[in-house]
Parts: sequence; C-alpha cells; structure tokens
Amino acid sequence: ATTKLQRERVIELQYADDCALVSHNPQDLQSVLTAAVRAYSRMGLTVNTIKTEVVCQWSANIPSTPPTFTAAGEQLSVVPSFRYLGSILSEDNTIDNEVQNRIKQASAAFGRLRRRVFQNKNLHLRTKVCVYQAICITTLLYSCEAWVTYSRHIRALEQFHIRCLQRILGITWRDRVPHSEY
Repeated sequence: ATTKLQRERVIELQYADDCALVSHNPQDLQSVLTAAVRAYSRMGLTVNTIKTEVVCQWSANIPSTPPTFTAAGEQLSVVPSFRYLGSILSEDNTIDNEVQNRIKQASAAFGRLRRRVFQNKNLHLRTKVCVYQAICITTLLYSCEAWVTYSRHIRALEQFHIRCLQRILGITWRDRVPHSEY
C-alpha cells in the first residue's frame, strides 16, 4: 500500500515573544526577515535587533565569510549557537552542545539537592531516588524527544546517571562495584 505524504515548508516557529525563522539559503532568510519585521511593525511590535541572532547551519559548501543579515536597518549578529525555548541550536547541526548543557544543568540541580536530600540520613532511599528522577532526570532529558543521538551522547548521559546513582548510594571507586549492579 502506498502512503500519501503531505509536505509543508516551515519558515517560522513562534512561541510567546520568541521566534525562529528558517530558510535554506541566505537570500531567502533575508527576505523572510524583512517580511517578518514588516508584519510585526504593522501589529505595533518591534524586533529587538540587539537580542536577535542568526545561526547558519550549512549542509555543504560553507562560505569562508558568513553572510550578513539586517533587520529594521540594523545588522544582526551571526553566532555559532543560540538558545531557543531552552534548547541550544548550533551551526554544526549536532546536539553535542545541547547534551553538555543538559548534563551541566542536571549536575547543578543535583549539587543543590546533595546535602538536603541525597546525603540526608533521615530520608529513605526511595525518596531520594524519587527526588532524583523528578528533578535531575527531568532536567537532564528536557526536550530530548527531538534529539538525534549517537552513541557518544548516550554514553555521556549514562555516565552522568551512573555517577549520580553512585553518590546517592554512597558508592565510591574504592568499593569496586561494577556498573551492571546498579
């Protein structure tokens, strides 16, 4: 049986006051930028050009100098990555920076809870694990449903998870407990 697919071209993603414009080439992006600024202006909105950034995600033929883009007569910054709705989008089209950032944020959350929860002798292990899952794992895996992962990403996430479980359980390297026993 054949499947009928419908193709849609997405050129903008909007959420509250955040907007991401998408294009396959610099000329089209400049046209979309100009149209967006004009449309926002008609609604009484202005684009904050200081906060507006451009990330070029090239599939091939990377130019030696990045193109310039303008909005409302102001030149926009071309950056290697930026944050959109809590996730990092980068020019190399990978999630390497996003995974590192998620591990960093989950580690910070774990650190904030370490004394009060994970090292608290008055709390049951089950409670500690529930808090860990609710706070740290949720932070670690935020927006992961859209990730295209490779083994290096899975390995980094698993290493973080194992280290946290070791700390919760009070296991050190001296105990020589294999990871398969957690």
